[in-house]
Amino acid sequence: MLISTFIGLVESCCFSKSFLILRRVRSTRLEGRRNGPPGSSLSCSTESTYMQPKVRTCLGFKDEAEEAARFYVSVIPDSIFEGAFRREPSGPAILVSFTLAGTPYQALNMGCDTNRNEACSISVMTKDQRETDELWEKLLANGGAEIQCSWLKDRYGVRWQIVPEALPRMFMDEDRAAAARAFQAMLGMVKIDLAKVEAAFRGESA
Repeated sequence: MLISTFIGLVESCCFSKSFLILRRVRSTRLEGRRNGPPGSSLSCSTESTYMQPKVRTCLGFKDEAEEAARFYVSVIPDSIFEGAFRREPSGPAILVSFTLAGTPYQALNMGCDTNRNEACSISVMTKDQRETDELWEKLLANGGAEIQCSWLKDRYGVRWQIVPEALPRMFMDEDRAAAARAFQAMLGMVKIDLAKVEAAFRGESA
C-alpha cells in the first residue's frame, strides 16, 4: 500500500520524529480541487490507494508542500490538486498529491531543509513565446531566480525548464548545420527567445 511504503521510507531515512506519527493515524481527509476554490472533501483510511496512478515523482519540502503544490497547480494549465493527508482535518498536510498538465506528483513535508540542485528539474513544453513568457514570470515571482538555457529556480528552490515545443524539433532536424546554429543560439540565452533561435536555424542574422 502507498502509505505503508511511505512510512517505511520515513523510518529508513530517519526523518523527523513528527512523521512517525503516521503509524498511529487511522483516518485522514482527502481534499480535492481543480484550479479553483476547494471542492468536496471526504474521509479516507491511511491504507487507501486513492492516489493514482501507480508511479509519482515526490518533491520534498521543509513545511511548504501544500503551499507549493497549490502554487504549481495555479501556474501550469490543466492541473489538479488531488488530495492531502493530515494528522487532523484542520491541521497541516504531511503528504499531498497533484497533477501538472496530467503528470502525477506528490509533495512531502520532511520537517528539515532540503538540498536541491540541477540534477532534478521539471520540464514544461510551451506552445509559443507568449506561453513561455507567462510561465517564466509566474514561476520566478516572489524569490525565484533565472539560471541559463531555459532553466530557472522557483521560490521553493525547485528547478524548471521552460522549453518552447519548436526547440527540440529544430535540434533534431535533418539539416544538421541548421540544427547546430539553433543550438548555439540557445546556449547564449537564459529565457528562450524563440524568434532568435528560429532566425539562427534559418541562417539569418539576429
